[in-house]
Order: sequence, then structure tokens, then C-alpha cells
Amino acid sequence: MRSFVTYNWALDLEEADLKRIDKSYVSADFSGQQSDVVYEARWNYANHEQVLFYILIELQSTVDEMMPYRLLSYISEIWRDRLRDAKQNEKKRDFKLPVIIPIVIYNGIAPWTAPMRLQHKLDHVQQFGMDIVDVSYILIDVQRLNEAELMKQQNLISSVFMLDRIHLSTEFIVKLRKLVAIIESLAPTEKQLFWSWTTRILKSRLKIAKHSEFDELVNESMTMEAGQMITNIEKALDRSLRKERLEGKLEGKLEGKLEGKLEIAKKMLEKGMSIKEVAQFTDMSIEDLKRN
Repeated sequence: MRSFVTYNWALDLEEADLKRIDKSYVSADFSGQQSDVVYEARWNYANHEQVLFYILIELQSTVDEMMPYRLLSYISEIWRDRLRDAKQNEKKRDFKLPVIIPIVIYNGIAPWTAPMRLQHKLDHVQQFGMDIVDVSYILIDVQRLNEAELMKQQNLISSVFMLDRIHLSTEFIVKLRKLVAIIESLAPTEKQLFWSWTTRILKSRLKIAKHSEFDELVNESMTMEAGQMITNIEKALDRSLRKERLEGKLEGKLEGKLEGKLEIAKKMLEKGMSIKEVAQFTDMSIEDLKRN
């Protein structure tokens, strides 16, 4: 929050002020969507008055043009929960619902084009004045964050965001080496989180390192210094890429071999040979010949 949200409430927050709500507020309408993360927060406003509010975080890898409406439905569910839990004597004239701050963290490659306000999705809203329901949200667009600013912050989440912007394995290693000093300064728990996120990014974003030996190598390296860990990841990436290239070549050769056999089989059948004779000559099954 302190790294990417510039409002006073975020700058004043401490980790102890946040409590993760172990419940999803995604309605049935959005059950197939990426889910929400909700924190109950307590802000010591002006150092004397404590304010209870909620932070709703949406994690997005694709653009959702109906995001304001989605957030409104989640916010309504949180408020409904709050009203349900409130005691009867609390529901008086002075009872107020807590503020809910929606934040969208987006790490997709394409620019974020969804409207930032609900009113932008309402038909002819300008004809009805300003007294129309509205929802807006804070957007953290990971791919378009400034790299120099990320490096300057020198913390766990900024380092992860910097790596999440990368799509080439060679560039990934270069950026990792830039982060060595920051990684070494992290607390042991943060360091473990960093390497866990790093391997997850490698697998999902770069679509490589899918072989089990990569996991084994990284797990063995968890207690090493950052420089050695990066060297081991580089070796694992290289090994994984070479294996994938080899598998691709073998697959290509097998496909080429099958296409050649099918071409020969087609000509033999055209010459009047029986399918049984063609199967024996081409070393293919009768079922494969019939299917192709």
C-alpha cells in the first residue's frame, strides 16, 4: 500500500493494522473470474480516532470492461455482511457502513482499457445529473510501472512487480542480477516468498521450466546466497529450454515421418493395392490408415 497508493490512509498503515478476511465476496455471476482479496483495516486517523474500513483487491491478468460493476457487486456483498453481523441496537440513526477501497492490480500485457468509473458504463448518464450511483477504483498497472521507481523502493513487492513485467528468459536473469542487493536485504520469510513468486512467474508468464528437475533445483537452492541462486536458475532455464527445443525437433521429425508415410499410402491405394497390403508395406495400422 505504501509503495503504490499515495493517500494518507495508506502511508499511515502498519502491517498490524491489516487483517485478511478469510472469505470471498465473489457472487455467482462472477464465479469463474479471478477472485477478490479483502482486508479489514484500522486507521488511526489524526493519531487519536480509529477508523475501520476495508480494502478490496482484485488481481487481473486480462482486461474486464465491466470491472466497475463487478466491484460494486463485491462492495455490496461486504456491506451486506457488515449489516448482517451488526447487532440490532447498532442499527440506529448513527450507524454507518464502513468505507471500502477497491484496488485492481493488473499484470496483463495489453493496456488497461476498462472504464475507471461505473458512470462511464451507464447509458446516457450525463442526462440525469450527478446524483447517480458511482464506483471508482485505484489501478496498479504492473506492466506500465516505472522500472527506476521500482528499483528505488527496494522492497519485496516492487521486486516481484519488476520481474512480472518480463517475457523473455534472458531478460529475466539480467533483471534478477540487478535485484541481488535487494534480495539479500530481505528478511528470511520475505526471501522465501520472493523465490516462490519468482518460480511461479517463470512457469506462468514465460511458459517454461515445466519439468520437475527445475523445481528440485530451485528448492535445493532456497538457502543459498542470491547470486548462487540466480546462477542455478539460469542453468535450470537453459536446461529446460534445451530440453523443450529437443522435444520440439523430435515431434517435428515424427510428424514429418507420419506425413511421408501417409503420402506413400495414398499413392499405393490409388494404384489399387488393398488397405491390408498398404498397412504391411508402410508399417501402419489399418485403423490409422482409415482414420487418416
